[in-house]
Amino acid sequence: MAWRSSGSNNDEMVSNLKRFGVIASPAVEEAFRAVDRRFFVPTNTRHLAHIDQPLREGNVHISAPHMYGAIVEALDLTPSSCTTFLNIGSGTGYLSCIVSHILGSASTTFGVDIDAQVLAHSTRAVDEWLDSRANGDKGLAQMEVVHGNGLCISSDQGEGAIGFDRIYVGAAIKKQSMNQLVELLKPGGIFVGPVEDELVKVHRIGRAKGSGGISVPRSINGHPPTLSADFSMRVVSSVRFFPLSEFPDMPVTLPTRVWSPDRHSLYPESFRKATTQILLCSHSKEVQPMVLAERQNVASKLPAFIWTEILSYTRRDWFEKAVPEEELLRKRLREEQARNQSHQERIGELESRVREVEREREAYRSLNARLRRRLLGTTNEASGSVLSDDANALAHVAPHVRLSDIMDIVVRRRLGQDDTDTASDEDDSGEDETQEGENYDMDGDTVMSTESAAAAVNDSIGIGRPQVRSVSISTDD
Repeated sequence: MAWRSSGSNNDEMVSNLKRFGVIASPAVEEAFRAVDRRFFVPTNTRHLAHIDQPLREGNVHISAPHMYGAIVEALDLTPSSCTTFLNIGSGTGYLSCIVSHILGSASTTFGVDIDAQVLAHSTRAVDEWLDSRANGDKGLAQMEVVHGNGLCISSDQGEGAIGFDRIYVGAAIKKQSMNQLVELLKPGGIFVGPVEDELVKVHRIGRAKGSGGISVPRSINGHPPTLSADFSMRVVSSVRFFPLSEFPDMPVTLPTRVWSPDRHSLYPESFRKATTQILLCSHSKEVQPMVLAERQNVASKLPAFIWTEILSYTRRDWFEKAVPEEELLRKRLREEQARNQSHQERIGELESRVREVEREREAYRSLNARLRRRLLGTTNEASGSVLSDDANALAHVAPHVRLSDIMDIVVRRRLGQDDTDTASDEDDSGEDETQEGENYDMDGDTVMSTESAAAAVNDSIGIGRPQVRSVSISTDD
């Protein structure tokens, strides 16, 4: 259970998140242990830093740890990869630091927040956390935080024109805003965020190619989605988030990282390898043949400083092989198959539990019947009457009649055979105390009326209905 994931310190909190299935991936667990939540909570709530609950002070708000665990798992991050991550409504910076730890130095995370007070808190928190690390920011993704409106990110300039591999929104948005933000995804990218009151996950399969394509799954809250056919969406869970501020309009252009020799190590392996080969070839003294061959050392025709200028205009993924749309579909299919298998296993566990509960219910019913018969026999002995057989017959015919009513009916039946006339006179005088209508047991269930039960047992025994005043026998003792 998520609310049980609290701890006395960060490690204990993370162990409970893992214990209750909130986090499962080793990389996610390692990142949560490396980023202590106490650096990021509001200043006056540090004594509650490892309690599994959201915390708020002024405009500074941090969600519960179990919520961050579910979100990071849903983002499907690849450790030590070349990934761009956009965090809209980045808040305290806690999630950005966790993602930065997972992705590694070849990746970049961007945070956008509209509140200057929250940005100031985030800057202090991130700096304090980095100072606590033995190796500072080494091995972490480059983190950029921008002041602005996350709904006004330019899609024509900077990183917005290139696209992002992962996008997360830290506050509730409308469906129309989601449709706008998912357009910033690269093919194969993933969007996770609260849309109204549901946490949704959107995959971008590829670029729309006109007619046909992939059908979009179920809608949000019953409303038809307006995503184009190159997106796939599913609802992760129901959530409750504060709404994302839509005003004021503050356009944001996220800066693109520019390559230079001193930043060479921060780029993905494919980029580093290709760039190194180009620069080495530029120093080649090979003489080009007069007749062009199939393959030539084109790089040797330009000096290194020109190649350095050219490479500064390239993107990080310039030398990455484009993933075919078919491969993206296969990946999504494998994920759905794995998810369905997990659901089937869960269904099997629940069905097994239902069968176990049904067996327990039958056992309790059998035990209740035995105790009922035993109690009837004990009551009959205490009253000095031999009523056990008749009471058992009534219990068989009308098992829901209260015990006091059972004894009342049996005694009336025994006494009614000899005193019918007397009882009739008493009934005529208005002193009949027989209960009529519906009765209710201790659990509130409807039981048979006294006369209805008497008629049922008398019919089964073969005698007429007695018309005598009821005799009450207490069974409380």
